Amino acid sequence: MSLATFRKERLNESTVVKLQTQPPSVFDGSIYLSNQLIRDFGAAERYRVLRAQLERANRQTHRYRAIAVTSALSGEGKSTIAVNLARMLSAHPLGRTLLIDGDLRRPTLHSFFRVSRGPGVSDVLTGRVSIYESLVSITPWLDLLPAGTPGSDPSELMERPAFADLLNFARLEYRYTIIDSPPVAICAEPIAISSLADTSLFVVRGWHTHRAVIKDAIELIGRSKILGVVMNETNEPGNHYRHHGGYWNPSERP
Repeated sequence: MSLATFRKERLNESTVVKLQTQPPSVFDGSIYLSNQLIRDFGAAERYRVLRAQLERANRQTHRYRAIAVTSALSGEGKSTIAVNLARMLSAHPLGRTLLIDGDLRRPTLHSFFRVSRGPGVSDVLTGRVSIYESLVSITPWLDLLPAGTPGSDPSELMERPAFADLLNFARLEYRYTIIDSPPVAICAEPIAISSLADTSLFVVRGWHTHRAVIKDAIELIGRSKILGVVMNETNEPGNHYRHHGGYWNPSERP
């Protein structure tokens, strides 16, 4: 499916699914977890800081429009980071955001918002449906593209030219596109996704993953393709932000 085809489908935008109820605002401290909604003003403030850092990085070049969010292993909180970062980015007056579930093996983004997992990415990439038949409008400024119908070969799907066309379409239609990518040490898709995205955020859960595993995963993606590392659940002394303890550029750490 070509970029021209994606743009032509704008005529069918009326087919976008909309949530029946308005989700809570990130500004009231509401944070989505995989199985519940909590109120944590400290965590919400860390997302605000992360958004400010992305905006600063984009201030001059506007280079980082499509951003993959990944981790070394499962259970590090990458999907939670992706969901709440997308919510915070879309809260900006000019921040219309697309959230893509690129983890076709173990998709979870649909469960955060209590919507169906399909149609979605896999259906769009195989040409079964149009992108506008797959989008779910979470708010007027945030759209979700779920993972879609389960397929037999996620790696092959992500390597199709149609995925590059999808990201190019997203760059034209949205200020930001956040892609929840599978863990790097488990499968090949994150390498394909990061090569097509503008940059990546690498999520590390404190006291969870061995340093060597993290280092190997970062090298697989390539340090130049990682904008920064988001520390999750650090629980360090003096750190009151349980969910998101810090952010740093991998080139600045040994």
